[in-house]
Amino acid sequence: MEVLDETASYFRKMVGKDLSEEEAVRLLAELNPDTQRAALTCLKARKPDIRQALVGNTNAICSSQLLNFDWQLKLALSSDKLSMLQMPLLNLDLDLSKDGDLKFTSIC
Repeated sequence: MEVLDETASYFRKMVGKDLSEEEAVRLLAELNPDTQRAALTCLKARKPDIRQALVGNTNAICSSQLLNFDWQLKLALSSDKLSMLQMPLLNLDLDLSKDGDLKFTSIC
């Protein structure tokens, strides 16, 4: 069971972080060359399927979808006054959709 968990974790890490083939080989260094080749062959062949499964799992956790965003960056011209401004310098507005309902979120 531990081998299965480690293998699944390896494939999730390689696809999720989009690591290079060299990094993939480095992480498998303690395995024999035949096993390394087999793992890399599986990784190359199933990478789109693994990515699709990871995206599906993430969407199942958080089903909100980003429809639109707007951001504003305000420039503080004097650094000694920055602590006294008491206003956000970056505003991010998100338009989210969850199960057909629209939700507007502002992050300051």
